[in-house]
Amino acid sequence: MDLKNYITGIRKTGFPLEFAISEILRKHSWVVTNNKYYIDDRTNTVREIDIVANRIRKVQWCFVFTTLIISCKKDENNVWAFLSKVHRKKHPISNLYPIHIWTNDKRMKFAISEPSWKSSYFNHLSMSKKSKATKAVFGLGRDIFAFQQMNSKSGAPQNDKHIFTCVESLMKAQAHELKSLSKREQTPCFHQFNLISVVDAPLVDLHFKGIIDGSGDGECDIEATEIELADNVVSYIIDDQDTDARIRFIRKDTFEAYLEEYDELHDANAEYCDKEIDAFYKDAVNDPSKVKLLHDEFIKNLGFQIRRKLGEGPIRIFCFSGEKVKIETGLSEAEAEELHKINMVTSTVANALRIVFRYDGPFEFVHKDWVPF
Repeated sequence: MDLKNYITGIRKTGFPLEFAISEILRKHSWVVTNNKYYIDDRTNTVREIDIVANRIRKVQWCFVFTTLIISCKKDENNVWAFLSKVHRKKHPISNLYPIHIWTNDKRMKFAISEPSWKSSYFNHLSMSKKSKATKAVFGLGRDIFAFQQMNSKSGAPQNDKHIFTCVESLMKAQAHELKSLSKREQTPCFHQFNLISVVDAPLVDLHFKGIIDGSGDGECDIEATEIELADNVVSYIIDDQDTDARIRFIRKDTFEAYLEEYDELHDANAEYCDKEIDAFYKDAVNDPSKVKLLHDEFIKNLGFQIRRKLGEGPIRIFCFSGEKVKIETGLSEAEAEELHKINMVTSTVANALRIVFRYDGPFEFVHKDWVPF
């Protein structure tokens, strides 16, 4: 038996490419999962994504994940051509910089619920010392409006089957990951997703510059350039929802150079979470929406014995600018006043305010009939 034939045969597949990309990722400290399976939401069949890679860092109590979902494609006979035009950056329905983030941390949920959170995130990346991180998220070039596999010898258009399959699998794999996180993640975490297709084939940009002057039949002026990266923003309907995503097609021999952008993006993501968590606490005890968000956590930190001493009924927190924090109890005015003399009560409440709200200032107990205005 000539075993060399099997080696020759396997080299013609995409498996050596997948192995090589996985090794580069591991060298850069990414945690790699190969051949991850998921259920297609449309056909209800099992599908596979080549690589899911994560960098993970604990920031305060929150685990920050930067995730790369990667498709590896080898095409021996074709060039992958991307048909492009100049971006219409001010188009009212364009989403040129889609970003996909998921978190179960209360503080980070609060941050990304703000209408301006995307601007805040992009501004953070722009101002970060990690200069390459911005390219990974919004280093957009020309507007790719179509793509084709074209015979590398004759230039004859084939179709876009493999490119489209790549786009579809990446989009659906991301949707699956986002959907499954709420079921599998129990610890506080923050996930940011990126889609990449690593291609073992030449990449060409066919740039449509306009209509040639004097061309009676509307002949296009097209410029061809060999490229190593194509940034493509695509729209897809998943679970009956319009979804935009950015997919970067990267030539295999340049993947490691572009991976450095994602290395820095992970650092910037960790810095962003750290900054937003600290910002949350700057006025937490003064903000009714934040007080409501952390109320149950505060009550839990008081412990059963202290909660009993604060009386029946809800325990609420009020704070007005320039005043002490008010802890509303279920007690009478005289009983509430007596609480100030019980060291175990005051020290436990002070500790709970410090842990939950990062508040070290003065507070007082008020009775159940106290009116907060």
